[in-house]
Amino acid sequence: MRSIVTLFENRLNADPREACLLWNNHTLSGSAIALPPEERARTDRLAQQQARHLRRAEFAARRVYLADLLDVTPTGLAIDYHPEGQPFLPDFPSLSLSTSHSEGWSALALAEDRAIGLDIERVRPLDWQPMLSMICDEAERAAFLSAEPDLIGFFRLWTIKEAVLKATGQGFRAGPKAIQISNQHLRPAPSRFTLEAHGTRYQIETARHDEITAAIAITRDPPPPRTSA
Repeated sequence: MRSIVTLFENRLNADPREACLLWNNHTLSGSAIALPPEERARTDRLAQQQARHLRRAEFAARRVYLADLLDVTPTGLAIDYHPEGQPFLPDFPSLSLSTSHSEGWSALALAEDRAIGLDIERVRPLDWQPMLSMICDEAERAAFLSAEPDLIGFFRLWTIKEAVLKATGQGFRAGPKAIQISNQHLRPAPSRFTLEAHGTRYQIETARHDEITAAIAITRDPPPPRTSA
């Protein structure tokens, strides 16, 4: 499989298995890996054939990349799912796994003995201003708009908040409005900073690759307990 990109290189290096990988499913030539019934069922729920094809390519690529990092076979790798929908690795309880996809692009991040959240978004035309009220309180929304933000700024805001929410293990139930982000951290250039949300301090990293903006959130706390859906 090709077109794999390593994001945040030399950042996630506490353990040799730690990595953050990005790939474009449109460029994959296919895989002979047979997906397990649970993953096959997840792809079959998608209404459009192209969407099903891309999701199957994503799941197959994810297995190949994870198997390589963990020194196991792709078909022998156990992947389970949290009730919120995020996958986890029951045979590697010390590893925190976060995944994301957007418009045919996919990514995964692994961290050892610490919680991690990853989000990617393909920058694309979007009526984003009405969406601010979903993720920002009034003060943060006003501050964001006062800086004359652009589309990239919005996607940077969204990906950072989503990464933190994933790192909590609760997703949107944790409350995106409780995550406050200064405008200085939303510039297009990659940045690294810390923030506190829900009583936990997170190390935030942002990156750009091609049409993708990405963010990870890492805490030194152990990953939250994972249970099957």
